[in-house]
Order: sequence, then C-alpha cells, then structure tokens
Amino acid sequence: MIVHISLFFLKDPDTTADEMVAALNKVPQQNPAIVTSFVGRNLVVLPPMPGVPEFADVAQVITFANEADAAGYAESPAHVALRQATDHLIEKVVGAEFVQD
Repeated sequence: MIVHISLFFLKDPDTTADEMVAALNKVPQQNPAIVTSFVGRNLVVLPPMPGVPEFADVAQVITFANEADAAGYAESPAHVALRQATDHLIEKVVGAEFVQD
C-alpha cells in the first residue's frame, strides 16, 4: 500500500479551512484508485517557537493499492479539479509518500 500525506497551510484558515476539508473529502468519490481517505483540520494551535514543528491547517492522508495508482493521482481528473477549486486558498503544501507494508 502507498500512503500519501498532504499538509495544507492556508492563506486564511479561519475562513477557508472548512471549504478545504469539504473539497478534499470529495476526492475519493471522484477517484476510485483511492483506497482510504482521512481529512481534517488541525487541532494544535501554537505560536511559532524554536524547535517546535510548524502545524498545518488541514491534513489529508490517502492510500493507494500500488505505486502505479499513486503515480497517476497528480494528473487524475479528481486531483486537477481539486487544484482548480482550492489553489487560491493555499499558501503552501507539504507532502510525503511512502510504502506501508
């Protein structure tokens, strides 16, 4: 299984986090290659401090059955539609992808 993690830092999280979560929750319905999907708002709000990680506003964790399905996600119609609907909300995205046995 391939695990894909995206952490979204929003331009205005107080007013757009719910919109981002709703858009991310639609993606698995539009892409049958996604096996599982977890999306949510960050619960930790801390002031910036040395040595403490920066917490994103919204997180998405999705899984794929294999590397081919994961590799196809970026260009899939579901991901393209997500980008069109949400790119204007996002300041930056940090991601990771790995194999989970």
